[in-house]
Amino acid sequence: MTVDTIATRRFERAWPSAAAADARNPDDPWLVYRAGGQLHALPISCIVEIMRPQPIVPVEGAPDYILGLSIIRGQPVPIVDVGRLIGGKASMCSRIVTVRLGARTVGLCADAVLGKQQIGRATLARLPPLLSRVATTAIDEVGTLDREFLFVLQGGCLIPEDILDCLEAAGTAR
Repeated sequence: MTVDTIATRRFERAWPSAAAADARNPDDPWLVYRAGGQLHALPISCIVEIMRPQPIVPVEGAPDYILGLSIIRGQPVPIVDVGRLIGGKASMCSRIVTVRLGARTVGLCADAVLGKQQIGRATLARLPPLLSRVATTAIDEVGTLDREFLFVLQGGCLIPEDILDCLEAAGTAR
């Protein structure tokens, strides 16, 4: 089975999402960053570190939003282009934001990291029903910040577990 054939499998979320939004403390900080020309937010609690891009080695058969693997802290880490993931343009990748997905680490390409910000409950909402049917499964919530859309990703939807397994195997073989 190739990485492409398993790309659409369902898997669990790894960080707070719309399902947990009512329980979320409005004072919890979020990291706001730009990727593919759009604003995105992640709960600070999921972030491992922010760094300059490391060399990325492409992995044959990976979906186009997975740029490849980088060695970060001595471990192979898959690098995701969030701009491509949500169907937009490619990120410039001036920073890598490493996040925790369960027991694994994933790097997200960011055009720019804008900083830590409080994002209140009133700022974000689940996708409207019309959009939830056509939008990528990677987007969990959407809001606005400074007159721009602000997207919150579903943590587990970045890379399915089976693809992570394939990427780990590729990283170990290198």
